[in-house]
Amino acid sequence: MTFLQRESDWKVSRLPDTLELVILGAIDIKQIQAANNELAAYENAQKSLELYYFKSDAKDCY
Repeated sequence: MTFLQRESDWKVSRLPDTLELVILGAIDIKQIQAANNELAAYENAQKSLELYYFKSDAKDCY
């Protein structure tokens, strides 16, 4: 799996290997559904996005 990091509106870069990392992304779907156009939906999603990072090894989970 390849993860990309957004550097700007027009540029992404590849993240280094993340074999021991699990990333959970959460967005507020109600804000996206309330948007009246695609740009507003994108902006609402970007504002509400929350990322949670976890080590993938079960012994490191508490």
